[in-house]
Amino acid sequence: MDQHTLDILEFYRIREILATYATSSLGKSLAASIQPDTDIHRIETWQKQVTELRNLLGNDGRLPLGGIRDIRPFLEETEDPAVVLSCEALLDIHSTLQAARYVKGYLAEVGDGYPHLSRLGRRIGSFKGIEDIIFASIDMSGKIKNNATPKLNSIRKEVELKRTRIKSKLQSLVRSPRISKYLQGGTVTIRRGRPVIPVKIRFRDKVPGIVRDQSDSGETLFIEPQATAGAGDELQRLLQDEKQEMFRILQEITDSIRAKMDNITQTLKMLSIMDLIHAKAAFSKDFDMSEPIMNREGNIDVKKARHPLLMFERGWGRRPVEMLHEKDTRPMQDAQHLNLKSEVSSPESSSDSVVAIDVRLGRDFDTLVITGPNTGGKTVTLKTVGLLSLMAQAGLHVPAAPDSHMAVFRDVLADIGDEQSIEQNLSTFSSHLVQIVRILQQADNQTLILLDELGTGTDPQEGAALGIAIIDFLRRRGSRTIATTHLRALKTYAHAHPGIENASVQFDMETLQPTYRLLIGAFGSSNALAIARRMGLPEEVTSRASDLVEGEDERIEDLVNSLQQIKGEIEKEREDLSAAKEESLEVKRRYEDMIQVLQKKEGKLAVLTPSDMEDEQDEEPVPVTFDSLQRGDTVKILSLNTVGEVIGKMQDKNKLVIRTNMMKVEVRVEDLEMVRGE
Repeated sequence: MDQHTLDILEFYRIREILATYATSSLGKSLAASIQPDTDIHRIETWQKQVTELRNLLGNDGRLPLGGIRDIRPFLEETEDPAVVLSCEALLDIHSTLQAARYVKGYLAEVGDGYPHLSRLGRRIGSFKGIEDIIFASIDMSGKIKNNATPKLNSIRKEVELKRTRIKSKLQSLVRSPRISKYLQGGTVTIRRGRPVIPVKIRFRDKVPGIVRDQSDSGETLFIEPQATAGAGDELQRLLQDEKQEMFRILQEITDSIRAKMDNITQTLKMLSIMDLIHAKAAFSKDFDMSEPIMNREGNIDVKKARHPLLMFERGWGRRPVEMLHEKDTRPMQDAQHLNLKSEVSSPESSSDSVVAIDVRLGRDFDTLVITGPNTGGKTVTLKTVGLLSLMAQAGLHVPAAPDSHMAVFRDVLADIGDEQSIEQNLSTFSSHLVQIVRILQQADNQTLILLDELGTGTDPQEGAALGIAIIDFLRRRGSRTIATTHLRALKTYAHAHPGIENASVQFDMETLQPTYRLLIGAFGSSNALAIARRMGLPEEVTSRASDLVEGEDERIEDLVNSLQQIKGEIEKEREDLSAAKEESLEVKRRYEDMIQVLQKKEGKLAVLTPSDMEDEQDEEPVPVTFDSLQRGDTVKILSLNTVGEVIGKMQDKNKLVIRTNMMKVEVRVEDLEMVRGE
C-alpha cells in the first residue's frame, strides 16, 4: 500500500489508538504494525474474527489475556544448548503458558457459532507439564523452593544446621573475656561467604585464624577463627552442592522448554493474534463500528460513515498517558472543518458533532466529483472514504452502518492538501502535479484515487481542462476516483458524462453554515461572496465583487443553491417517510401476529376471502374522514385486510376504535375504508 497515502490519511494514528486496547506488549507491537492487505479471503477472515469476538464478549466481557509476557528473547536464548534460563525468565514463561491455557479453555467452550475463534483456539498449545514443574520449583519471588527436589531439600537442611553450629561457636568466642577485649565489636558477620569476627588490627596475633577481609579504614580485620575454620570449609562444600543442584533443576526445566520450543513459539504467536483481535473488537465497540461487506468489484457504498480521528478528537475511545504527547494529540489536518476545540469532550455530549455521511461509488458511476464551499467538509469526505478503505483492508471494523460495502483495492492513491515545498522550489500547483504524475503512473482498475481541489492553483480554464483530462485518463485505466473541485467546468463535465456523478456538501444559505451532509446527484456552489460577508469582509468590497459577477453566472449560482436546498429537503422527507414506512410495517406485522393467535384460539375472525376482495374491487371505495365516521359504521382496515365496526373515537390521537369480532384495535382514519351495506 502506498506509504504517502498511509501518511496523509494518518493511518498511523489508527494504529496508535488500536495499540491502546492491546493487553500485552506483544499485542501492542502487532497493533502498531498492521497493514492493509489485498487478499479478500484473508481480509474477510480478519473481519469475521473481530465480529465473532465482539459478539462473544458482549457489552462487558473480556478475554482472559492477563499474564502474557514477551518471552521471545528467552526462547531465542534456548536455541543455544548450553544456555540455562534464570528463575525470572522461567516465571515469565510460566505466566505466559498459563495465560495460553486459560485462553485455549475459554475458546474451547464457545460452541459452533464462533468457527473462526474456535479454529484459532485449537492452534494454541497446552503445556501443563512445564507449568507444573516451574510452579513446583520456583516461588513468586524468583527463588528456587526448598522442596524443588528431595536432594536440594536435604542439602539446605544440612546447610542450615552447619550455619547454626558455626554461629553458636563464634558467639561463644565473642563473649569470651579472653577474646572480646581484642574485638572491634561483638557482632558475628559474613565476609566473602565465610563467618568472621571483627578484630582490631593491632591485636592480629592475639586471635588465631584466617583473615578473610579488612575494613575500609584499615583498622579492623575480619578473621575466621581457627576453631570454626574446619566447619566453615564443610559449609562451603555444602553450598557448592546446593548451587550444583539448583543449576541442575534450572537446566532440566530449560531442556523441557527447549524440547517444546516450536510449539511454544507458535502458541506465543497465536496469543499475540488473539490480543490483536481483542484490541480490534474493543476499538470497534468503543467507536460504534460495524463489519463492512467486502467485494472485489470496486464498489463502495458506506452509510452513516464517520471519520474515526474526528471521533477521537471529540472524546471517543481511550486516552492513556502515552497518547497525550503533543505529536499524538494534534488535531487532524482537517479538524477545522468541524470547528474542533482543543479540549476533549465526552462522546455522550458531542457524538452528533461528527456528522455521518453516505457515500457510494463504483456501481452506477466510477467517478464522483464533489463541490461546495471551502468550509463544507469536502476534504473530510475524501479522507473518510480513504481511511475507512485502509481500515477495512487491515481487518478493522469501520464507523459506519452494518450494511455498508467496501471494496478491496490493490492500492489507495491520494493527493490531498497543500504540499508546496520551499526547499524543493515547488508551488502549490507544482506540488499537486508531482503527486498526480505519480498517481497516474500507478493507476489501474484496482486502485482508489482521491484528488483534492483538482485543477486549482493555476489559470481556471487551463486547470479545468487539465482536470477533465486527468479524469478521462483515470476512467480509461478503470480506476475508482473521488475528486473535489471548485471549477464549474468540471461540474458541467461530470453532469454531461455517464459514469461520472456530481455530489455536493450541503450548505445552509440562511445560516451560511455547512451541514456537512453529502448530497449525491447535486453539484454545489462555492458561496464565496456569502462566506466573505459572514467573515467580516467590508460591504464595499463584497458589493463591488457582486457587481463584477456576470448576470448569467449569478443566476446559475442562485439556481444551484435553490436546487441544493430543495434536494436536501427531499432527502430529509425521504428519510422521514422511510422511517414512517418501517414503523407502519412493524405495526402491521404485530397486528397480523395477533390475528393469527386469535384465529387459532377462536376460529371466528371475519377475514375477507379472495372472492370477497374481487367483489370489493368492483366497487369504488367510499372515502371516509374522521368526522364522517360514526359508531356502528362498518369499515375495512386496509393494513389488516379485515372488516370491523366503529365503536369509539379518540379525539386526541385522531384514531378510531374498531372491533373485529374478538379484538379491539386503534386505527388511523387513513387506514380505513367504508364498507357498503348489503
